[in-house]
Amino acid sequence: MALSVWQNSLLSYVVDVGGQSYDLGAIAVLLLPLCVLVAMLVVLLPRWAQQWADVDEYGITLVRRPMLWFRECKVSIPWRDVRHIRTAVGSGSKMALEVLLYHVDHGVRMPTWAKLVPADETSSGSASPSSRVLLSPGHAKVGELERMLRGVRPDLFEAPAPAGAGPRSERGSAEPQWVSLRGRMILLFTYLFGFVGAANAAGIRAALQGEISQILVISLGMAGVLAWFAPRMLTRQGVAVDSSGITLVHAPALWFAGATAYVPWPEVRTISEGVAIKRTENGHERATPTVELMLRSPDWVSRVPKNGMSVVPRETQRSPASPAEPLTRITIKPGKRRQPRVVEALRAVRPDLLPEH
Repeated sequence: MALSVWQNSLLSYVVDVGGQSYDLGAIAVLLLPLCVLVAMLVVLLPRWAQQWADVDEYGITLVRRPMLWFRECKVSIPWRDVRHIRTAVGSGSKMALEVLLYHVDHGVRMPTWAKLVPADETSSGSASPSSRVLLSPGHAKVGELERMLRGVRPDLFEAPAPAGAGPRSERGSAEPQWVSLRGRMILLFTYLFGFVGAANAAGIRAALQGEISQILVISLGMAGVLAWFAPRMLTRQGVAVDSSGITLVHAPALWFAGATAYVPWPEVRTISEGVAIKRTENGHERATPTVELMLRSPDWVSRVPKNGMSVVPRETQRSPASPAEPLTRITIKPGKRRQPRVVEALRAVRPDLLPEH
């Protein structure tokens, strides 16, 4: 059996196998609807899985059963982390229940009818100084869920606790803080999406004219790669600070597993501002403002989100670390515009860990 690849004057790639010719461009066009169908299944399958909420004396448990390649999703919210529960308007003007929290695990994967909204982030036209979970099980079930919650904890539907009540840090405010670091990734995705979209448009236009070109084959491949990385680039990313500690967040989404690192306050020794110097290929130096966390124990964490963050598990050169007392150093590179916001969020909750202005 012979295999040969040749290119005609229209830049179409044709594979000849045992005397049979196959146009790769035409095959790519036929595969496009299949790719769209697979994408729809990826989005819809989690919504078709069995899902429910359990409410007991310990807290709220949100469950989604496994379905095909989607694993089970189970989120527990203990009552000690709940500040207030109220009715709200969810996406699509649907009735929802809003659970305001003192503390939340930002690394959890929520069922499709629940949405985690960090502090001060807008969702459905509203924002809150507290992190919250929006529960939207549907108009027919939101009332039933509210009755379940009122039956166990009716006090949480009363006036919310005043700011700063509940679990507190040693000093400063107990109000949760959230700084999103997703902006740069969204900008990069927009550029790539525009480029791939333009390439696909040119290729499809040529295909409709009977000219399956090389650019269509390449752009479809690029579109597949972009789709694979899209959840990683578009999911929630940032720094969450509350009374219990610091959470470095790169939230899970679809096939992206996520990467979240939580550091409790007792483990944090110092917080400082710094500058990272990177030498470019032409010999110039580029300075990037940073925020550095020094942890008391070496090797306390070995992995942090890769969206502008890095970790040195055994730092010995940077003060207050030393060869005799290695520490863990986490470096956050939020960018020039967001670095002051990260510092402000940390100072609001634990000013004692940062140097004075």
